[in-house]
Amino acid sequence: MTIACPACNNTDQVELKETYQDKQEIVWQLIECCDCGVQFWHSDKSYDFVYETDQVFYSNGILQNKLAVESNDPPWHLRQFLQHPPHSQSRNRTLLDIGCGEGLFLSKAAVLGYKVWGIDPNPRAIQMAREYLKLDQVFISDLNRFARTKPAPFDVVTAFEVLEHQKKPREFLDQIKTLLKPGGYFALSLPNRLRYRGRIEEPWDYPPHHWTRWDPSALRRFLESAGFQIIQHRLDPPVERLMPYLNLGIGSKLLARQITGSTQRLEGVKGPNSHLPLIKRLMIIKDRIQRRMLYPLAQLFKLLGYAGGTQYALAKKKFIEQGES
Repeated sequence: MTIACPACNNTDQVELKETYQDKQEIVWQLIECCDCGVQFWHSDKSYDFVYETDQVFYSNGILQNKLAVESNDPPWHLRQFLQHPPHSQSRNRTLLDIGCGEGLFLSKAAVLGYKVWGIDPNPRAIQMAREYLKLDQVFISDLNRFARTKPAPFDVVTAFEVLEHQKKPREFLDQIKTLLKPGGYFALSLPNRLRYRGRIEEPWDYPPHHWTRWDPSALRRFLESAGFQIIQHRLDPPVERLMPYLNLGIGSKLLARQITGSTQRLEGVKGPNSHLPLIKRLMIIKDRIQRRMLYPLAQLFKLLGYAGGTQYALAKKKFIEQGES
């Protein structure tokens, strides 16, 4: 049987790297394309599953991102764009965030001046984005359906922690190109498969949640082969990987109680509470102290070969019609 790489369509040289049996007793093969370097999961059985609509996995992410909104401390991969936006003047530039969730990134990008749009297949996340963050141009949709509406091209398209969920990454990237203006920017983040020296044991990095694995060279080849010029490509520093281990959860619980009325439930969200500014300031101070405390240990991680857990890339769509290289 011929197995085609979903990133480059190569069928000539592939290598079996790993086998995995999920809870449904479906056997998966992790295949590496010897041409482009992308690893992808393959099974002889069909499997219908949409991670973004899985409430068990997604509810915790919604709460954590709401806490990040309130603490004013977005994750590392979002900070890369927000601290280094591609446009010096972003006012009135249009931006589409694919997999926008409850709107954490969009709310921050709007502050920079972008006219923001977002799509996500999870109705609960979109409801929160509209009601809590007052984002009006967010829609329950996947990329296929949204692209069929033929919206005006965007200055920026972002897809944070999304590419690894795509069974057909080449088709996904081709659709993004059609949504970008010539010279527009595509920003994305995804896990670095080289973050560990040995076998990856994290359950979320297996089917049906992640369908592909990427190292930095595979990501660069993928973007460049599709007509993008890579502007930035970074790996998160070791200190970001260590931060959760010093997080006692006290600030998060206080924020959760103020946001939801409980540290457990998400229903009944009414908006920010008057106690939030003080809690946010305390959490920002705590994070700054933690990062400084962890710096020496982070350097040790680097010496031991830690490669960075998350990749961030910013790429520019080339002006093909003008002959730019």
